[in-house]
Amino acid sequence: MQPFDPLDKIDYAQDTVVKEILISDDDREIILFALDSGTEIPTHTSKTDACVFILEGDIEFTIEMNKINLSKGKMFMFKKDIPHSLIATKKTKMLLIKI
Repeated sequence: MQPFDPLDKIDYAQDTVVKEILISDDDREIILFALDSGTEIPTHTSKTDACVFILEGDIEFTIEMNKINLSKGKMFMFKKDIPHSLIATKKTKMLLIKI
């Protein structure tokens, strides 16, 4: 595997969430997302602990009814089985790391 810039690895699509799985095995997963402004990932839970890392843009991350604004360079970690959702408040690329 060669080094790469994750910002160049995925493109935005109008009114859509685009994702690319970078690594996936039994215990962990890293997913790269490109979210157009205004797109949402509805409320769901994760089977593993996870974190999101914002590469560019801004999201509003909601967990346990608390809204958290995350922007470029920010990371947020959370435990499994907790309902959460997000909305891109502007075009956003992010990594989701399931551990």
